[in-house]
Amino acid sequence: MRVAEVIAKLLKAYALLSVLYLCVSQRIAAHNRQVFRNVFPSRTPTSVNLIVAHPDDETMFFSPTLLQLHVNYPPSVPLRVICLTNGDADGLGAVREQELRLSLQLLLPARNTNVIVEGFEDGMGVEWDTQQVVATINRHVSDASPLLLTFDEHGVSGHINHVSCNTAVSALVEQREQREQREQRFTALYLNSKRYFPPKYGSFVVDLARIITGRQPPVFMSTFPQYLLSLAAMCNAHASQMVWFRWGWWLASRFVFVNELHG
Repeated sequence: MRVAEVIAKLLKAYALLSVLYLCVSQRIAAHNRQVFRNVFPSRTPTSVNLIVAHPDDETMFFSPTLLQLHVNYPPSVPLRVICLTNGDADGLGAVREQELRLSLQLLLPARNTNVIVEGFEDGMGVEWDTQQVVATINRHVSDASPLLLTFDEHGVSGHINHVSCNTAVSALVEQREQREQREQRFTALYLNSKRYFPPKYGSFVVDLARIITGRQPPVFMSTFPQYLLSLAAMCNAHASQMVWFRWGWWLASRFVFVNELHG
């Protein structure tokens, strides 16, 4: 069989699965509501704080979670996105900072969103000072019961900047827990990326099957319209990053469809 024929068959199968995905969006939404009740604290946080390394991390890795929090928390709960770099590794820092702001406007309309872009150096070979990052987060998160979201220790792809986000948030939470007089009650959740290659790049297929068969996996899964919203935010806002291989990410990566969180 020719390569072109194989590709055509795979695309046809993908299209048929996408139709199924669309048809069960209401079931997915109900599943997400149950996961929200199970995973997130019963008390409403005083703020939600997403700690990321680069503009576009919020959409490429965390959009399923952000969209469910947007649905389940009232608009009065402020959202902070603390991006530790402006993504200037290729000299596009000013452009990418504006793209981040536009992305969140498109992704989370009517949400009180505070976008903070810090000046840590962007780069695969750059290791940040953990206490400096902790101090930076502390400077912006001063409310009583904040919820922190960030990468796990694997950083999805092992990117050192992603891992540094995890290291700093983990250190911050540990420092707060060690204090005898705690004026803040931090809750931190991390994006689980400890997966072998096939599940990471298996798109929505495995998780859709689990939800349809009633297995109730502890994951947030974007409904089909929410996935299209995320893709639209990426294409329209992060135009500088939508090079050809990003389309592969938006078709095959599990993270644009599904987020699995752990404390």
